[in-house]
Amino acid sequence: MYDLSDTKIGISIEDLLSLQELKGTKIIAGESNRSNIIQRLTVMDSPYESSSWYSRGDLVLSSGYLLMDKKATQIRVIRALADKDISALGIKFGRFILNPNSIIINEANVLDLPVLHIPPYLRWADIIASVMGEITNKYSGLIGKYEQIRNTFLELILRGDTISLIAKTASKMTSYKQVFIFDDNLNVLAQFPETESKQRLEAKTYIEKTFADLIPSQNNIAPFNTTKELLLDKGLPYLTCVPPLVWNPSSKYAIQPFGTHLKEYGFILLKTCKQISLGWDERVVLEHSAFACTIECLRKKETISSEKRSRINFVDSLIAGFFKNKENAEIRAKYIGWSLPLKCCVLLFRVNNYNQYLINKDKINIQLIKDTIFNIIQKTIASYSGQALISEKNDDVLVILPLEETNKHRDLSSKENIIAKHCKEEAEKQLKNLKISIGIGTYHSPMQIKRSYDEAKQALFIGKALRGSSLVTHYNDIGLFQIINSSFDDFRLKNFVFTTLNDLILSDRDKNTQYLETLRAYLSCGMNKQKAAKLLYIHVNTLKYRIKKIERTLGCSLNDPERRLNIETALHLYQLID
Repeated sequence: MYDLSDTKIGISIEDLLSLQELKGTKIIAGESNRSNIIQRLTVMDSPYESSSWYSRGDLVLSSGYLLMDKKATQIRVIRALADKDISALGIKFGRFILNPNSIIINEANVLDLPVLHIPPYLRWADIIASVMGEITNKYSGLIGKYEQIRNTFLELILRGDTISLIAKTASKMTSYKQVFIFDDNLNVLAQFPETESKQRLEAKTYIEKTFADLIPSQNNIAPFNTTKELLLDKGLPYLTCVPPLVWNPSSKYAIQPFGTHLKEYGFILLKTCKQISLGWDERVVLEHSAFACTIECLRKKETISSEKRSRINFVDSLIAGFFKNKENAEIRAKYIGWSLPLKCCVLLFRVNNYNQYLINKDKINIQLIKDTIFNIIQKTIASYSGQALISEKNDDVLVILPLEETNKHRDLSSKENIIAKHCKEEAEKQLKNLKISIGIGTYHSPMQIKRSYDEAKQALFIGKALRGSSLVTHYNDIGLFQIINSSFDDFRLKNFVFTTLNDLILSDRDKNTQYLETLRAYLSCGMNKQKAAKLLYIHVNTLKYRIKKIERTLGCSLNDPERRLNIETALHLYQLID
């Protein structure tokens, strides 16, 4: 731990010697420690006193009674007090010890323990009153400065929108030339004064190296030194919600993280052109800067959350058809900063493996993952369309994409597919092992957006059932299933499937014949036996044998186009209802 004695509340030996009430007092040993800080005074004259009663920062006063004995006693007392790291020993010579002797002086010099020669005519009461008065005055000054710093930042907090003002205030209240404020992704939120991009990059790189892979959003930071410890030492209050200060006296930077116990929102970085030295008041400035930044981030977060709630309510109402007319919908849309387009479609994003992802990522907040996905989609879509409306629907992210003038005469499904795939790639790149499926509806007027939403849900469901998860499926791509999916729960639909495939289903279940898998591969390869065998990793003769058994079980030839259509349709439907 770095030596913080120069910042303790108290009076130095040098200043004590200049007090009028201690006129005539001089230092006779331990000259090298004249800067020691005296925080308390105590009198040592009882033969029953123990050195364990004294501690660092004490000025121990003595009439010399305990030191008038043998040489061994004098050495023992001096060593015991030095071991306790007291600030100084003050002795009245002239009563019990007539004059300073070489034993006391030599031993104190060896141990660098300051010894004061106090004139015999000075009273202990006057000395104690004078020194403690000086210490109290200094403490009052520190409290006043602390209050000034606190009130300055409290005023900034109450004003709101303060990130840039925090940087400016922190720079003016400390002795540093540059103040940078970064978010948890190391984007610059504010700086004072304005500087070149090269200096911003240097500051960012220093934070990255200091915190290594703890960026972003981690709180388990091992500090080099902490404001909390320093302020407690001074008896001053500290903010428990502020993360520890990180600094290294050999560098020209100091870093103050800010955030809550749940999330780190960013970093304040101070830079000077020489090696950095932090006084207690400068650390308090950093602490309150961090607190103000946290409050501002929480305020902005709440504003964003409020806007998101309004957006979700509007989208839910629009999809549910709660608006009686377009005028009411336009009023509500205007309230959230959106204007109703002529036509729009729905993109529905769904994470397939939330639970599995959370198992592999211990202690990750599920809402943090949702927010991250939402932000990635929002940022990606903004590069294509500034008018898209992005909301949440349970665990899904829902995007209402307007039809732009330039797309009216193009393939309307092409742009949506490109946007969806780009969003999927970005999300899965940033959140490793997370798998996302996307369903896309067709364009409708805003008042009929429920149709596009239902289409997106159908595309999502059928795409996952037929082609597997983690795919992008447009409603236009599901073909025949646009019609039959509407009767998915109908008894006749299930009856058709099981009447057509029941014998194959039972054979697979009871004998593990793999007929359904073989039939599906065979038909998907256009009845090309070589391709199907390769797809299934079996010999072509094995495939031929299975096909004969399948045809015998079904009681028909797969070369019959009408029967083959029924069987292929039943296979697809079975995937939906399985």
